Amino acid sequence: MAEHRIGILVSLFLLEVLLLDAAKILTISTIGGSHFMVMSRVSQILHNYGHNVTYLFHENLLNPGFKEDKISYQVINWHLSEDKQKEIFKRRQLLVEELVHYRSNHHTNIKIFEHYTDLCSHLLSRKDIMDSLRNKKFELLFLDVTDPCVFLIAEKLGKQFVAFLPSLFSIIDYGLPSPLSFVPGFGSSLTDQMYFWATVKNFLMFLDSFMKKREILSQYDSTIQQHFAEGSRPVLSDLPRKAELWFVSSDFALDFPHPVLPNTIYVGGLMDKPVRPIPQLILEFVFLSPMGEQIHENGAIGESLHLDLQAGDRTFKSGPGVGFLNPLSDKPSKMKSRL
Repeated sequence: MAEHRIGILVSLFLLEVLLLDAAKILTISTIGGSHFMVMSRVSQILHNYGHNVTYLFHENLLNPGFKEDKISYQVINWHLSEDKQKEIFKRRQLLVEELVHYRSNHHTNIKIFEHYTDLCSHLLSRKDIMDSLRNKKFELLFLDVTDPCVFLIAEKLGKQFVAFLPSLFSIIDYGLPSPLSFVPGFGSSLTDQMYFWATVKNFLMFLDSFMKKREILSQYDSTIQQHFAEGSRPVLSDLPRKAELWFVSSDFALDFPHPVLPNTIYVGGLMDKPVRPIPQLILEFVFLSPMGEQIHENGAIGESLHLDLQAGDRTFKSGPGVGFLNPLSDKPSKMKSRL
């Protein structure tokens, strides 16, 4: 299982490289929602293997209604001032609503990473937190690298780190460059069997993706200038190469084979749990719904930002009806009107 693979490999690395049976490990996630839950699981796995684990996260990014399992590792949560938090919350809500309505266009992605950059700058400026992390003398960092800010935190602390990539679709490059002749780019609708013009298309899409990634990473330039002295400022795109190990989650999608370095390990099933019976209310809602009823799972991000479900009803007004399922609730919206 994935949890055993991560625990064993990290433990072997610590034993062979750092000569440690049990290490002080700092796990970091700067993004909430499912990212928090996955890194919480990773923290528990590492703790179960005998390591002294501390989890750093932003408490205001937790989903409303989320109930955390009993934990045995340590936690450091940081927060913004009340006024700043209200500003950030409003900004996040507008961004995610834009993302939901217009899908993942580049303009929206830029604004999302501008938001991450603001949070990153705030965390790096928190002298109390950064000094506390230095004083704890961690031997290893375990990073959710969805937000490149974690690389800057690792650089500030000057510690070795392990990178965890929760999704194959990321602005962070891992492994070796993919040969464009047989590794199709994301969104290209190509396969690994490409003729000449398909290869040309793949090359052009690679250039487009490369430029977009550069623009996104450039959002962190001001943060680097603010928090790193001239002459010692890192190049953000170079920092992922410092990872001792890469764990890449294959839970959400399959990837075409491409060259990777020996320190890259694919994992999956971190959040697997024993099967539980479907709640009776959900079963009745599904089976009693009219033919053609549209049922949509709201997702953690919708819950955290209180997306307007009535707007969703209007969006799908061409169909007989719409039901929304909330992962943090046993009862879908409009349930009372159905039963």
